[in-house]
This record gives sequence, C-alpha cells and structure tokens, in this order.
Amino acid sequence: MRAYNLPILAFLIFLFIIPIKSQEEINDIFKRIEKNYSGIKTFIAEAQITVEMERLRIPRKNVKLFFKQPVKFQIEADGFAMIPRAGLLMFPNQLNNERYSLKFVKVDTLDKLITNKYELNFRDTTRIPLGQQFFIWIDSEDFLIRQIEMTNFRGRSSRVNVEYGRLKGGYQMPSNIRVNFENIVSDQAELPAFPGRERFPAKIPRSGSITITFTRYEINVEIKDEVFEHKK
Repeated sequence: MRAYNLPILAFLIFLFIIPIKSQEEINDIFKRIEKNYSGIKTFIAEAQITVEMERLRIPRKNVKLFFKQPVKFQIEADGFAMIPRAGLLMFPNQLNNERYSLKFVKVDTLDKLITNKYELNFRDTTRIPLGQQFFIWIDSEDFLIRQIEMTNFRGRSSRVNVEYGRLKGGYQMPSNIRVNFENIVSDQAELPAFPGRERFPAKIPRSGSITITFTRYEINVEIKDEVFEHKK
C-alpha cells in the first residue's frame, strides 16, 4: 500500500478546496459590479430613515438621493438625517478600482447566498480613517454587495446588510439597507493602539441601528447640475 505524506496531502486538499483569487480576477470584480449599473446615467431615489440608538432619539426622516454619472451624488433631507457613508457603497460608481483595492479573505455564506469576503482598502492612504478596518461580502452570482463590516479605534463594530429589488429594466437596486452598530470593548485600555490614540476620548459610543427603506426610484431622468452644487 502506497504511503502518503500527511502534511503535504493536507496542503493539497486545502489548495484545491479553498479558492485563491488572482489580482486579475479581483480586478474583474469591479468590472462586473460596474456592469450591473452600466445603463444607469441618473437616478432619483426616495427613502425613509429610521434610527434606533441608545441614549439618542431622532424622528423618522424622509430623504431623496440624486445620482448622475460619473460620480455626482447628493442627499436631500428635511433637517438632519443620519446616513452612514459605508451604507452608500452599493450604488453606481461608488465602489470602483480607482478608489479601492480588494484582498480576498474567504468564501462565505450569507442567508443561503454564496459570497466572497474581501478586505477593502483605500488606494489614497491619506483618506484612511485611523484604526479602521473594512470587509465586504460580494455575491458570486449577481456581483452585488451583500454585507459590509467595519471596526474602528473607538471600539465600535458596524455591519451593513443590503437587500435588493429588481426594477423595470432589470436593474437590481437597494430596497433596504440596515446598519447595525455595536460596542466591542468596554474600556479605553482594550482599544487597539495606533498613532495619536491618546487624543481621542474614552467615551463608549452608542449601539443601535439605522434602517434605510427605499420607496421609489426614477431611473435615467433629467437632473440639473445645480442639484449637486454645495448649498450654504
């Protein structure tokens, strides 16, 4: 009977079971994501924001989102509205190869969907928030962002989950975005170290959630450039 070297055999099994993404494959992911929205030149979306945060009361808000190629994006709300920036990455041209790079982590399953988990990195290192890490889950069939996770120096973990609806024309756009915030440490001494850490307060951030429910989309309608101008 032929003998096998068990460590080598284990490595070969690992190699064939765990997919390793080449840089070419990763670059192709950005193209596939962009292809989902290649026919969208503009859109207007109406949404309702519900905030549930400990020690904080914010009334439900109605907002409008405006988008125009290539990267114009504007949010209008009656008063103050909490919309996490990471909760907008799944819209056209927000996640692209010019701004970000991806590093494959593993294959994962979310709600019976096969997804690939990546570490998300900023190409412009001057824009990297201190002490933050970003991970993103992209489904392997439709190439849609299904989940985003962030941890930061204040000890907060944030998770963004996205549900999609199919619109006329076949476009899949977010129908519901839920952002959950959770404190992952209880004392400043437990926070990760990074340059300048002593300048930040030890106050524990709030836990809770923000839900953005989209009620209406208008695709490829005329939007004047004035909409995107900064309003004083």
